[in-house]
Amino acid sequence: MEMNTAGNTILITHVGGDPLPQSETRILIDGNELTASFNRLDGAPWTDWLVGDTLVYTVPADQAMPDSVQVLYVGKSSARILWQSGSDVSSAGVVTPVSTTTTAGPPTINPDFSGTPTWGYVPLTVQFTDASAGPVDQWNWTFGDGNVSTLKNPQYTYPAPGTYTVSLTVANITHSISSTATKVSYITVQPFSADFSGSPTWGYQPLAVQFTDASVGKVDQWSWIFGDGNVSTQQNPQYSYPDAGNFTVSLTVTNTTYGKSSTATKVNYTNVQSFGEYVSNESVFVYGTKLSFAGDTITGENATVVIMGSLDSAELNRNSAIAVNTIYINGDVSFGTGSASLGYPGKIGNTYVNGNLNIASGNHMIYGNVNASGNTNLAAANIRDTVTVDGDVNLGWSTVFGTDAKVYYTGALTYPAYYSNTEILSKCIPQSSVPGFTIPDLPIPPAKTAGWYSGKGYTNTVPLSSNTKIYSDSGYTSTVAGTVSNVIVVAANGDITLSGGGSQVSGILFAPNGRVTFSGDAFEGVIIARDGLYVPSGGTDITFKDIDDYVANKEDYPF
Repeated sequence: MEMNTAGNTILITHVGGDPLPQSETRILIDGNELTASFNRLDGAPWTDWLVGDTLVYTVPADQAMPDSVQVLYVGKSSARILWQSGSDVSSAGVVTPVSTTTTAGPPTINPDFSGTPTWGYVPLTVQFTDASAGPVDQWNWTFGDGNVSTLKNPQYTYPAPGTYTVSLTVANITHSISSTATKVSYITVQPFSADFSGSPTWGYQPLAVQFTDASVGKVDQWSWIFGDGNVSTQQNPQYSYPDAGNFTVSLTVTNTTYGKSSTATKVNYTNVQSFGEYVSNESVFVYGTKLSFAGDTITGENATVVIMGSLDSAELNRNSAIAVNTIYINGDVSFGTGSASLGYPGKIGNTYVNGNLNIASGNHMIYGNVNASGNTNLAAANIRDTVTVDGDVNLGWSTVFGTDAKVYYTGALTYPAYYSNTEILSKCIPQSSVPGFTIPDLPIPPAKTAGWYSGKGYTNTVPLSSNTKIYSDSGYTSTVAGTVSNVIVVAANGDITLSGGGSQVSGILFAPNGRVTFSGDAFEGVIIARDGLYVPSGGTDITFKDIDDYVANKEDYPF
């Protein structure tokens, strides 16, 4: 055996003889058995002590270096000393004094480090500092995300959220020794990113959008930019876009404590359509608060009629037909005697009634799907498709269901005593709830400026003639003879009245602050009038024709 010391470290090298198993070997320090306290030079525990191997023991800092070190073999019935510091041992185990020389052994290095900060928002920059003890001349850092450094005191920026385990391996190249310190889950990087949503992101002006902050991280300050020059500092603002257009929305969120900010921008996020685009997109050809029609038929196979008030068959000549694919009625509907009808025959469209639907008497064909938000009386209805009612339903002796007809309702179902039509009853299906709907509520825009109309070739001439564009700051009245086609009439602050038996007119009639009265034989085109459409003469037909058939460029729409 050969022993060396380095500071408070004892190193014993096996220099010759047989290997010594740990189970048959004892190492005593000043008489105390400390075999298990010895390790290999690389720090690993030992099981067999081979020739050339060195075992290492570090004397505690608060203790003096020992006076005696002994190595014993205990593999047989009695123990014998193999080696003792300051002596040699004969084959018989007799100890004889020998001279020993203490030489400097390998140095000891103890790795350690710190980092600051160890918690923060992405991207997080951490300053790491080596705090190792001993003669270190090489450093190898692993930051836990696949990145490394060989600097003594590196600065590293974590680009992604997560929890990271950091290791530092220090080495002394001269003595070929190294040691590693590992700190598990040492760095925590929190996400911090702006995000948001809005609903709806498409619609008609004025469009109210509910914006919702969806940012990640601790946010205490919000800054919204809605894209039209308006802003908000609320977390979840609601904003109403007054004008049409495509708008880019941005949200910047900040944590003022840490001085951290993030911005999310969504290009052309909200799309606000103009009233003119609504008329074009939805094929609207009658829009107003009132429909009083004494004629025969209002026809629009793929068109939309919007009535912002109630509807009574007494105002439909009791027998008129609104043969239109999509009908919105913002009020009650009441059909009495006669045969007035709703919906386009042979085509499944939709009629929306924001109120009660009362078809009490007569014989009324109801084509397409009907949605009513109030109680519904179908006593005199001939139902061809689906009726959905958020309320009660009443059947009568004259109720007729087509082959595909069904009624879904949330309230009570009533019918006459002794009513025995089981086929109809089986098609009335109660529901806990039914889908809702929204009536268009677009305000009719005002007329443009007189200068705009003048620049587009509008005049104010009477009588109305083909291929003319009329603008009046008040109302407009004309007697029409024969056929007058492709006209645009704008009455900015009054009514439009067109009369003339047997006349036929086609074009656009726009009365944003009045009503349209037509008493000719037929009208084809689009009618937008705040106070409604009035057709006082029998035999008149109103037929849809798309606004784009009269105005090719939407910038030239008269509203």
